[in-house]
Amino acid sequence: MVSDIANNAAAIPGSGDVPAVFTHTSDVARFVAASLDLDHWDSVHYGHRRQSHMERVPAPRRRGKRVAYDPIEKLQSGRVTELPGHIAVYPHFLKEMLQKFAATFALWWATGAFDFKPKSTLNDRLPSLSTLKVRELIELGSRQAGWNDSHISATTRGIAELV
Repeated sequence: MVSDIANNAAAIPGSGDVPAVFTHTSDVARFVAASLDLDHWDSVHYGHRRQSHMERVPAPRRRGKRVAYDPIEKLQSGRVTELPGHIAVYPHFLKEMLQKFAATFALWWATGAFDFKPKSTLNDRLPSLSTLKVRELIELGSRQAGWNDSHISATTRGIAELV
């Protein structure tokens, strides 16, 4: 919803300064299995924390990328920037519904709902376990889609730094 890797585009929720925690299902399984040996369980939090804004990406790496920032007011009205990849979804998911659905998640992201800040995390308690990073997930998905290494490298250098 936020990045359209195939079309080199992204729509960043809000300012892009609010982090979000990402956790892949394979990480959940590894953390649960490792947690079985802990003597006590606290509220469970784990994942990879990232911000999503272009200011971190050097100018030469931004060239050719279409990036929009969706202000909170736009998200509150149930709208997001339409990415090229959205169009192919419309026959299966009405545009108005996709806009509202995407705007809800983007608003949650932009207002910090996905930025977990517990006193302690399983990442802290189980430092031998590392989580799948956003960049690694994009590379993995790109390989599964049959992209070659040079295309993956060019794509992940740009878009993975956005999210």
